Amino acid sequence: MFEVGVKTLYPEKKGALWDHAWKIGFPDRHTESYRKASLQTLSKFAVARAGEMKIEGNIPHPISLLTVQEAKKTYATFLENRTKTKFKETNFFAALTNALFEHGFFLYIPPNTVIKEPISLSFIYDGEGSYFAPHLQIFVGRNANVRFHITPLAKSGVISQVIDIYMDKNSSCEWVETTDLPYEAIYMNAVRAMVKEESQLQLWSHTKGSQFFRQDFRIELAERSEVVLKGASDLSGKSVSYTEVLVEHKGPNAKSNQHFKGVMRDSSRSTFEGKIFVESEAQKTEAYQLNNNLLLGSESEVFSKPNLEIFADDVKASHGATVAKLSEEELFYFQTRGIGKEIAGQFLAAGFLKDVLYNV
Repeated sequence: MFEVGVKTLYPEKKGALWDHAWKIGFPDRHTESYRKASLQTLSKFAVARAGEMKIEGNIPHPISLLTVQEAKKTYATFLENRTKTKFKETNFFAALTNALFEHGFFLYIPPNTVIKEPISLSFIYDGEGSYFAPHLQIFVGRNANVRFHITPLAKSGVISQVIDIYMDKNSSCEWVETTDLPYEAIYMNAVRAMVKEESQLQLWSHTKGSQFFRQDFRIELAERSEVVLKGASDLSGKSVSYTEVLVEHKGPNAKSNQHFKGVMRDSSRSTFEGKIFVESEAQKTEAYQLNNNLLLGSESEVFSKPNLEIFADDVKASHGATVAKLSEEELFYFQTRGIGKEIAGQFLAAGFLKDVLYNV
């Protein structure tokens, strides 16, 4: 069993964060955020060894990429402050990765740093059948502006990753992740972000799924901050993709915009669960959430659950979801021009995803 396997890999591991993870416990069908997930895939995975992630790419000056041990020498106070927030974690796998934080990295963008060109990084998970628990802590300094293009690379194994982004005042960060993993890989990516006053965070994701692929976004917005989340799932075969989003508006005049699209072919499956939470202090909030899905396979499935929870009275907010199949009229249009149904479907699917992929 996967649960026993992780404990076997880290028999000496102790501490409050470790205890917190196991107090949450391995998810089951009664765990709301995993209710539609194929937990059998997780529970039956045989964990062979503990693996470590490597990061490759050119890091321009003055940005620093350090191991956690290196970062503790200079940024110990900041790391300790972020550790306090980890006891609020409710996702078992993210909490487990937090407990193994000594295996992670610290990416520091100093104040007033402006890097116009995207920084391309490869996250390499080397070791078939391994359990990877990488933690990446990102600090974006005041008035900094930076863009990242990320490509995860793995052959197999379980990847349970946490990316913790802290954005200081008046900063900007764009994070684009393109994930094309083999079907054998199990990928769970938990993104946690604190966006301070007058800062903007953009998160883009593009995936083809795997036997178990899950993204979990939780974003906190301060006064006059903004987040844009856009994602595209292009699935085929038996691949799955699960997306969970929680955007918390904690201060007034903040904006959030979520748009996720999915194309499901063959017997692939996708789920989307999103929530916009607006606290009573967060007046003048603007928050939008939309999930569009296109079913191309006779056995493909989609589950969508967007929702709002609003405690302020001066708010602009909306949420919605659509599920559709290819239009017969559009297919006929292609056929009258000598283009077969299969090729026409590919063109239409590409057009469907285009508006959430322009930057990927």
